[in-house]
Amino acid sequence: MNRSSRAGRDWGAILAAAGLVIFAVVAFAPARATNFRGYDEWVIVSLTSRGILEFPYANRPLNLVWGLPAWWLYPDQFSGFLVFHVAWIALGGVLTFLITRRLLPGATAFAFVAGALAIVWAPGDQSRICSVQMTLYSGCTFGALLATWLAVEAWARRSLALAACAAVAGVVTILSFEATMAPLALVPLFLLAGGGMRERRRLLVWTLAAGCLVFACALRFAAPRWTDPERVAYQGGIAADFTPGPLLDRTWRQLRRYVAPVFAPPPLERPWPFVPLSVAVFAVGFAVASRRSPERPEGQSPPRAALAVAAGLGLLWAAASLVPFVLNPETHGAERMQFIPTPGIAVLLAATAFALASFLPARARLPAVFLLGGWIAASGVARVAALQAAWDEKSAYPDQRSSLLGITAVVPDVEPGTLVVLLGGGGWAIDVSFRHALHYLYEGRAVGHSVEALEYLYKTRFESGGVRSSPRPVLERSWQETSVLYPYDAVVVVNAVENGRVTLAETWPEELDPLPAGASYAPRARIRQGPRLPRLRILGR
Repeated sequence: MNRSSRAGRDWGAILAAAGLVIFAVVAFAPARATNFRGYDEWVIVSLTSRGILEFPYANRPLNLVWGLPAWWLYPDQFSGFLVFHVAWIALGGVLTFLITRRLLPGATAFAFVAGALAIVWAPGDQSRICSVQMTLYSGCTFGALLATWLAVEAWARRSLALAACAAVAGVVTILSFEATMAPLALVPLFLLAGGGMRERRRLLVWTLAAGCLVFACALRFAAPRWTDPERVAYQGGIAADFTPGPLLDRTWRQLRRYVAPVFAPPPLERPWPFVPLSVAVFAVGFAVASRRSPERPEGQSPPRAALAVAAGLGLLWAAASLVPFVLNPETHGAERMQFIPTPGIAVLLAATAFALASFLPARARLPAVFLLGGWIAASGVARVAALQAAWDEKSAYPDQRSSLLGITAVVPDVEPGTLVVLLGGGGWAIDVSFRHALHYLYEGRAVGHSVEALEYLYKTRFESGGVRSSPRPVLERSWQETSVLYPYDAVVVVNAVENGRVTLAETWPEELDPLPAGASYAPRARIRQGPRLPRLRILGR
């Protein structure tokens, strides 16, 4: 009977976890792979296509590791980033489910609601469905949860092998994004909630081990501030404010951005069929998770004291995850803020729903939880659909795509060592994005420079001997970049005109500094005719 009961519990958990994955697929079905903020997407594509994972100016050696599987399985396609972005979010929900279920044995229904909300409840983050750039955030959130789950399982099973796996997952996650150190520092509290008080000596040893690991990662991240400031130039541009009062206020404001939308009506743009389908999936998953039998009373609500502990851990996870962001006093809104804290908020909301329902008669509790949790989940799905409607209007991709198609139409291919200079904007906010877009499309034979875009990471100067393109020194080794002087006869100038058209400048444009004496401009000599560029398929051509 015990073996049969255990098998039933395992199958119930497996089906509930599968329901969470299906829920995530339905919830993010409206999202498009071409929701571009317009800054880092082409840099990520270019670097990932070359197997480069590091953002050296941010001291993140594994920054792009979460997008690498997308490129392996879907080369020259944006869709792979969307697939893995949703996969990391879905698996993050499953891990939230597993962690909660481990700490509250038998509370499968509670764990399911927490997992579902961890997938979908990020009500104010406009970047939630920008998959190319935000795979970093969804991936490192998954990594932090994976490290936490492995640590909790290692503790429960007394397994040093699982503990080693947790350490590896944690280090990889921190090396991809240093902000994950804050929630991972809370792992000893999860061990305490998992029964650590019964084995205080072992808890102390594991706490010291986890603390030393996080401290070593923190030291590795902080050391370049004194030894090599270029390696933390990205973070060095942020004036952190550690004043307790304002810091607490900024943290509270971000937490409020999570909670206040619970009481607001969901947006109604494009709700069909995603919201009804998600509610149906949520209902089936919740029914499976709350199924009862004589041997398995899993549908019962956890005690209020256990709910309070769960809510407290969730709140601590969310607050710790927010601190690295709100140290910057210039942080406004929720942009890129609602990834890492979301699992904690999900547990907090789920615990609140179960606590409120616990005051009702026993038969009314699960229906009440379903209504409360289902409302938040359906509202989250509706917000994803509404976000996509907004991104259809503001994505930078259409303009960038038109620009690239126009350029490759007048410049089908180039001789190696060509610099393509763009006049007229063409939808490029920063120069580094245009540079890497052309480097990617022409497979390294050319790089680009957009005259009207903001220069970032690279400087371009028109000199007497040609056009010099110089990367920041910190990029030279990691991104295999060097300063290059392009003679004027190795330069091709194109003009972005109205309606996305691009023309070739047959003579040196008046908008640029005059050619130095003796210099020549011969764009036709740099252009090669030939078959269509293979990588144009990423643009749907």
